Amino acid sequence: MTVNSNSRFIKNMNRGRPEVLIVDDEALIRELLATEFEKRGISTETASNAMEALEKIKTNNFSLVISDLRMPGGNGELLLKPPSKEDSNPPVILMTSIVDDTRATLISRGALAVIQKPLRIKDLVEEILPYYSSNNSQSPQIQV
Repeated sequence: MTVNSNSRFIKNMNRGRPEVLIVDDEALIRELLATEFEKRGISTETASNAMEALEKIKTNNFSLVISDLRMPGGNGELLLKPPSKEDSNPPVILMTSIVDDTRATLISRGALAVIQKPLRIKDLVEEILPYYSSNNSQSPQIQV
């Protein structure tokens, strides 16, 4: 699936050392994603649910949030904000094993992309990396 992102993604990627917030109730997924990003020089933080993530977003300038959709203690939908020019919230990529018609709804509510689980973590990281070094103002496309 190809998802057009918005200029907020490029702006966040180019504002200094990028930092990704990884949100998943499964510790192994958080650790694997963090390891893959950090191997490539991208710092990460993690949260085990959306409520914890919202607190971290208030005090940090994340360039991107990658979150599971369904989690106990607050699911990933809570992280979505409609994009606007004044919006400083980071773009959100949601991961889910649920296959239904919610993908379009989540994109319309502000998700940068919705990725189906199971996923290859290395592939996900490789898809995102090119946009960290992008210096153009065109909207990138993420292949997922």
